[in-house]
Amino acid sequence: MKMTKGKGFDFFICSLARSLCDWGEEEEVTDPLALDAKCALSIEETVKALLQGLGENHEREGLRRTPHRVAEAFRRGTKGYKQKAKDIVQGALFPEAGLNPGVSHARGVGGLVVVHDINLFSYCESCLLPFSIKCHVGYVPSGGRVVGLSKLSRVADVFARRFQDPLQGGFRILKD
Repeated sequence: MKMTKGKGFDFFICSLARSLCDWGEEEEVTDPLALDAKCALSIEETVKALLQGLGENHEREGLRRTPHRVAEAFRRGTKGYKQKAKDIVQGALFPEAGLNPGVSHARGVGGLVVVHDINLFSYCESCLLPFSIKCHVGYVPSGGRVVGLSKLSRVADVFARRFQDPLQGGFRILKD
């Protein structure tokens, strides 16, 4: 992939975002390992183009493995696109222990469950730079079932590992 003059850094961002978001849309690949290898190669080529555009030699000793490391970091950092919150919560629903047998304690009123100060990171959707997040998750139990507290932080991590707008102040939750 060659970088053309006049496109500069915006070209890199568009190309890398396309590499991360359009996995498998051009042609159907049924083997997940082949798809992952194709995606990694696409991201690596884009990083090489960025380094060349910055006047660096991507074959230089200190940069030789950088495209691979960047591709791996982005793939891990955006794995939330391949995860569903429902899958995490499904196995962690427990009966709510109420004060009276057969009656849930919270009954959806006043029984707020909160996990505070979950430290996460995400990538900014406009510049692809990482940023840190301090997140709080809360819900009111209903239906006589509660979710294990550790699962709340894992659900938050699923959404953090998708592109976010740090100025928005909350996770963008798409259909999940």
